[in-house]
Amino acid sequence: MVRPNESTFGNIIIDSGATVTFLKTSWYEKVEAAVLEVIGHQSVPVRNPIRPFRLCYKDGSITKFPDIALQFYGSIKELKLSTLNIFVTLDHLTCFAILPNEKISLIGNLLQVFFNIEYDLEERTVSFAKANCLKE
Repeated sequence: MVRPNESTFGNIIIDSGATVTFLKTSWYEKVEAAVLEVIGHQSVPVRNPIRPFRLCYKDGSITKFPDIALQFYGSIKELKLSTLNIFVTLDHLTCFAILPNEKISLIGNLLQVFFNIEYDLEERTVSFAKANCLKE
């Protein structure tokens, strides 16, 4: 489990125009290590992942996906993510759709799928609520 500390609070961008999510590199490395630990020996990452991804596996080779949740400063609740929020399948590979970035942390649109997002400008808050996007 990777927990935030005071140096990781705040300053994350929510961007519906960006596909993948970016975490500052120091934070990403901790998350990537946790993902590798959960996936463990059930599957080995491919040597040449699809760019820009760093972790890709042969499609269908992962039997247990990691549980990942976000916890925002000032909130006691965790935002539990679906496997569909954090992995993407392309060209018979399943890739971890979170990437490192030296300068910014950004929540891309894959991570926003299956959530309604409310921006309250007066209160200066952002709220997430689970949504069933597959429902007609």
